[in-house]
Amino acid sequence: PFQAPLFVRLFILFYRQWPSTMRGNYAATHRDLHTKNILVSGSSVTILDLESMVLCNEETDLALVARFNLQAWGANAVRSFISSVAATPESKRNFSALSIYYGVQIIVTDRINGVDYREALNYFSIFENYLVTFI
Repeated sequence: PFQAPLFVRLFILFYRQWPSTMRGNYAATHRDLHTKNILVSGSSVTILDLESMVLCNEETDLALVARFNLQAWGANAVRSFISSVAATPESKRNFSALSIYYGVQIIVTDRINGVDYREALNYFSIFENYLVTFI
């Protein structure tokens, strides 16, 4: 089902933060960092699927990892993850703005009821009010 009121609320929140998010620190970001793209062997870690890697705000991968892992980790573990990786108020604002941006991007580009679409809607149904507290 189309969620127009949700999209409007989220886009307004995101665009309020856009200028400060763009001024954040930049880093090489993967943008598709999930368990299938990480190989661990002993003390060695290898990241796969690097074709979407770009220079982005340093909270980009953190925002995406939280959404990608909601089902596997559960909401409380994702909240703990967010609290541990977004330590400063600026980091929390950037994290929230980027979570909104990438989640809405999936919702408007994926087919309705596609796996990623459902994942993003589920993330927002649980975390919309939580993300708003940082913005």
